[in-house]
Amino acid sequence: MKKTLQKLVVTALTTNLLLVAIPTTAVWAQDGEESTEEVAETATEEEASEEETTEETTEEEVATEGHALKDVLVEATAENLALLDAFADYQKVIEQFSIQDLNVSDVVGSSFDEVVDNFDAQVEPEVFDLSETEKYLSYTYEIDEISSVTEENKAAELILYFSDDTLLYVGIATLDMELYPEDVLPEEEIETWIGDQVDIQTVADRQTRIMGLSEMVFDGIPYHMVFLPTITAENEVFGDFMIISEGAVFDSYPLGIEEAIESPQTTMLSLFSDFFGFGAETEETSVEEESVEEETTEESAE
Repeated sequence: MKKTLQKLVVTALTTNLLLVAIPTTAVWAQDGEESTEEVAETATEEEASEEETTEETTEEEVATEGHALKDVLVEATAENLALLDAFADYQKVIEQFSIQDLNVSDVVGSSFDEVVDNFDAQVEPEVFDLSETEKYLSYTYEIDEISSVTEENKAAELILYFSDDTLLYVGIATLDMELYPEDVLPEEEIETWIGDQVDIQTVADRQTRIMGLSEMVFDGIPYHMVFLPTITAENEVFGDFMIISEGAVFDSYPLGIEEAIESPQTTMLSLFSDFFGFGAETEETSVEEESVEEETTEESAE
């Protein structure tokens, strides 16, 4: 989105330069005493000035834009303040590196080595190998406040997941989620959000409790997942994984709170897979394989 914004700004300013050039040329043709060199110098100075303005405008707008969820996860909404430390580094990752587009066959995401060599995080990471092609970096942030759940310092985790040496997923979550009803969104309200496809500002203004968030990219568009507790009219607490993209709420996956807090990063990655349709493909493939195996077994028995 930043690149698109930059292109629009540059295009607009280029158009302005063309408009400015017309009267300048006309004046030059009418005034025989003004030399070609003087006009060229004037035009060059104007272009240089416009270029400086373009650069300043672009930098200011990019700085103002910030991360899409910067107003959603703030001190008033964070499950614990360690999550804000994790979010600060999370935003650095998004600004500095590229997440692989799931709908693009070419490698466009940052490599594992590129991230390790260039990411200056607040804490040192741990590397976990999941398979020959999958691994992730884990960054743990702690604050000097004891959790009633773990009886240790409250903490949050930033995960960078790589597949085939390419950055695919970025996510954060608290590591000590306390179950209490304060600042919990009613389940019916999140259903209304989805039905109305409310904008991010509506979510930010509500200041509901946030336990984590993550993002992936599909077809050039960043998709964000926000992990937040919700409560039903019967006072049953859920963990909702709400999907936001292009400034609006799209969908949400509610899970029982105990299941939701067990491994939120794994859950977010899995739910993203379902949302983009990869989970369904895997299930269909599995069913087809089972069917083939059954047919082969029957033929062997005959």
